[in-house]
Amino acid sequence: MCSKWSEWKNLEKLSEKVGPRTFVGVPEKPGVYVVRWVENGKPRETPRFNGIDKNGIIYIGRSKNLKSRIRQFWRALKEEEKSGDEEGPHSGGNTYSFSNSER
Repeated sequence: MCSKWSEWKNLEKLSEKVGPRTFVGVPEKPGVYVVRWVENGKPRETPRFNGIDKNGIIYIGRSKNLKSRIRQFWRALKEEEKSGDEEGPHSGGNTYSFSNSER
């Protein structure tokens, strides 16, 4: 089974709503997600063992609830921002893509 990926979503824009309406459009279903780092509208090159990843991919994962997991990434970024520590307790990206998985 091959699922279609969403377009890249910006976490800052998804989090602008208040209360339970945050992250509108992110499904509360199982799925696979990809998180990447973007600076100035372009993926940030990320060093890897075999060279440079020009797509800025920093994490690929799966979740039973995509909305909950993406919200966790956002909270980690905000905590890192508050502490002023770029090497904070969690490194997360600022855009993501997902594919639903009903297995």
